[in-house]
This record gives sequence, structure tokens and C-alpha cells, in this order.
Amino acid sequence: MKLRYFCVMAVGSIFIQTALAQDPKPAPGPKPTVSAVTNVTVAAKVEVSIPPPNPALTNSTSAMDLARAALAAHGGEKFRQLKTLFMTGSADVSSQQMAQVLPAKFNMTYKGDRTRLDLKSVMFDIFAISDGSRSYSSFKGFAMPSLNKFGTRVLTKIDQPGYVVSELPNKKKFRAFRITDPEGDATDFYIDPVTGRVASYEFSYMGARSVVEHDKFRIVDGVLIPEKFAQRFEMGNVGAIFADFKVKEVQINLDIADDVFAIPDQQ
Repeated sequence: MKLRYFCVMAVGSIFIQTALAQDPKPAPGPKPTVSAVTNVTVAAKVEVSIPPPNPALTNSTSAMDLARAALAAHGGEKFRQLKTLFMTGSADVSSQQMAQVLPAKFNMTYKGDRTRLDLKSVMFDIFAISDGSRSYSSFKGFAMPSLNKFGTRVLTKIDQPGYVVSELPNKKKFRAFRITDPEGDATDFYIDPVTGRVASYEFSYMGARSVVEHDKFRIVDGVLIPEKFAQRFEMGNVGAIFADFKVKEVQINLDIADDVFAIPDQQ
């Protein structure tokens, strides 16, 4: 699956063209480096077999059973109990306005309702933060939602009050369903009927549509983590931004400092 695109994340020539035109940005908050993350246990190569869902997922499988199968495939209770996630690796970034692909490095950090993305190349240095209630980005016009709000983490909430699981038309070979939260925000999931794994998901945030496609996974301490994935982020009048992510290192359930997610003071 090769859709070129985190979520994520607005970059490409638009970053280069607009960054110089923006007002000076506030000094970035602390980045999730080794100094900000303590009690580190690297688990990137610890693999545990996760069996495929049983029974087989068919066209007659209910939306709720599809969601439960997807949750089980991604680690079940271990995935539900995941406290923090830190991923680092490379990303190839491009846009509709630029044919050139820009190589970059990325860090993605998750803790509860809080999420941070750092994306850096020789041409740009961008970060985006969601503290669960507010979003901030060093790039104007881009806002990143919490990973707890959209995406695979929503699978852990299917039994919570106010969350609705509904049917969607299947897409090619993939089974489909939607999870809508109490605020009316929704994530559309497309899962592999053989493994139950999420092949792709889509959501809208602040009027912009984002699509994430998973190409490869890694199993870390019984939790299924995307190792190679692509994201497309629609930026309204400026078109789409694409990023292909390749995860090099994964660490889960670390002690991550809260100030990693501090939103800078804005004048």
C-alpha cells in the first residue's frame, strides 16, 4: 500500500515557502530526547506473536465485532493499557505543489491525551503539540489532534459510554466500520479480514481530512506498532501534504516528562 502522504503533517514546499513569511515563532518547548525521557527500556526488537482473530471476519460480521477483532489484533488489553509511546525514524515529505521529496527525521510522542510530533530536515524544523484540549503548531494553519482522539487508540474506547460503532461499506478486500465519540468526531477504519489489523483509517479535524495507511507493523511487548506508514493531510487551499514514515526505534510505557507537551506562550 503506497499512498504518499502523521499526521501528519504539514510540510513540503509549503513549509519552506511560508516559514519565512511567518512571524517569529515562540521558542519550542522541550523535545522528547533522552534527557526528557527517563527509565528507558528499549523494546524495539521484542516480538510476541499475536494470533489472527477468530472467527474469520466476513461481510456479515457486525461492526462491533469488527472493532473488537481489530482491538484484539493490536494487542487487546496490553494495547488498552498502553500509557506512553515514543517513536523515532525517517520521513519522506512532499506536497501537491512540489515534485521534490524532502527527507526528514521525526519523533512522535504519546502520553494519555497528549501528543507531540517533531519533524526536522535541512529545510525545515517543525513541531506540533496537542495537550488534550489545545493544539499548537510552529507551522501556521496546521493543527494536530491527540492520538487518543482519532486513530487506532479509539479502538480501546468502544465499550465506553457515548462511543458508537457503526457500519461502513467495505473498501475492496477490507472490512470497514466507524467509531464516533461523544463529541461527534469519527474515525473510519478499514481492516484486513484475515489478520484483523487496521490497514488504514481516515478522520477529519478542524475541517481538514487526513488519511493514514499502514504498510508494515512491529510487535513490541505484545502491542502492535506501525513500523512503516503513510499519511496524507489536506491543507485546504494549499492542497495536500504527503509523508511516508519509517520507524527506526519504538519505546513503550516510558516515564515521559509532562513538559514535553507544554504549549509555548503565545503573544
